[in-house]
Amino acid sequence: MAGSGEVAVGGEADLDLLVGAWRLVSAEYRYQDQAGGSDGCAGGAGGDGEVVAYLGDAPQGMLVYARGGEMSVQLMACGRPAFQNGDRLGGSDAEVRAAFEGYHSYFGRYSVDASARCVVHHIEGCAYPNFVGTDQQRWFSLEVPPGDTSSSGGGGSGGPEKAQGSGDGGGESGGRVGAREPRELTLTLTTSPLLMRGRLAVGALMWRRTV
Repeated sequence: MAGSGEVAVGGEADLDLLVGAWRLVSAEYRYQDQAGGSDGCAGGAGGDGEVVAYLGDAPQGMLVYARGGEMSVQLMACGRPAFQNGDRLGGSDAEVRAAFEGYHSYFGRYSVDASARCVVHHIEGCAYPNFVGTDQQRWFSLEVPPGDTSSSGGGGSGGPEKAQGSGDGGGESGGRVGAREPRELTLTLTTSPLLMRGRLAVGALMWRRTV
């Protein structure tokens, strides 16, 4: 949701703003009362029901969209117990379960459907093996401060499949027309329905980065 004084953007000219490293602000997953769901970039309505006990109240994470189309994401619950014996392959069943359930990560490539405001993560490797080789849809809301609707935030043009020649983000003679103040961008990703403890849930994850 757009905050006070922020403008939601999502046209193709603004997709360059997705490129970069994003820090997690919040992650909330809610059970849905009905299956609903979508397999393509045509849905993504958030769940309204009970909050899923997942990742805790202060999760940490990083999301990276590279200019060449690569992506990775890390999500971690704070306060996971350390393995008492210090052996990463020799934890107790309870320690291993807490470590796995409290950390989610994957990598692969991404593509963007600008008209549907949807990012598709094409997963090549994942801590959760069922995701390997799948496409995961994330509907996005990208917010920028007022007055900044340019696509120069990441420097250069084009995310995946959007390259339009060289983009060094500056003028021809290296002259910059005044230094810009740092801007904070907010990206909200809404997941497609996910099966969690036998019920379908939808997540809303908020990310921020400064450009």
